[in-house]
Amino acid sequence: MPLILIIEDEADMLSLFTLIVRRQYDRVIGALSGTEAMSILQQSSPDVILLDLGLPDISGRDVLRYIRQASHLRGTKVVVVTAFPDLVRFAQESMADRVLYKPFSASELLRVIQEILAS
Repeated sequence: MPLILIIEDEADMLSLFTLIVRRQYDRVIGALSGTEAMSILQQSSPDVILLDLGLPDISGRDVLRYIRQASHLRGTKVVVVTAFPDLVRFAQESMADRVLYKPFSASELLRVIQEILAS
């Protein structure tokens, strides 16, 4: 069973995303900050990361750079979740596997995770 890490600084959104993802996947971890995410990433290798770039402490951009540079995370797929279209170019240049625009439906979120795991 794949491990999904959701990095989202808004507690209500993190709870909602976690609830949705747990419909299909049992192993889901949430992080409310870049610091918390980095701690998790140093101890585990998620299969998929849903990453909000607008984090309050460590930039989501820095988290994405770390993911792409860490050897133990080479197989990890990253879906950048954003409400800001101007961040898409950064996400693409940083080798995000997908970009998911807020707002999105529960079915769209699950479909993207399923597609990314199958790729």
